[in-house]
Amino acid sequence: MMTLMGRAPKPTPGDVEKRIIGILSARIDAAGRGEQARVARVAGMSAAQLPRCLSGERVMTMTEMLRVCDALGLHPVAVVAQAQSVPAESGTDN
Repeated sequence: MMTLMGRAPKPTPGDVEKRIIGILSARIDAAGRGEQARVARVAGMSAAQLPRCLSGERVMTMTEMLRVCDALGLHPVAVVAQAQSVPAESGTDN
C-alpha cells in the first residue's frame, strides 16, 4: 500500500508478534547482564538491531525470530504457541 508521499507505511508488530517479543525479552532479561549482546551475536544481528526489534521499533523477521529462539535455547513453536494462548488486548489478533 502506498501513501500520498509514495512510501509504504512502516510495518509494526501485531498482537502475537508483541507477545513473542515479550517472551523473548523476558528470557533475555532473566539471563542478566550481557545476554542481549550474546543473543544478538549468536543470532547474527548487530548490537543495535536486536534492541530495536525487542522495543517494537523494528519488526523482527521470521529468520531473526528463529535465530533468537535458538540463541536462547527456546523452541520457536513453543514460543509462538505461548504467545497465541494469551488473549489479545484489543479483541482482535494480527
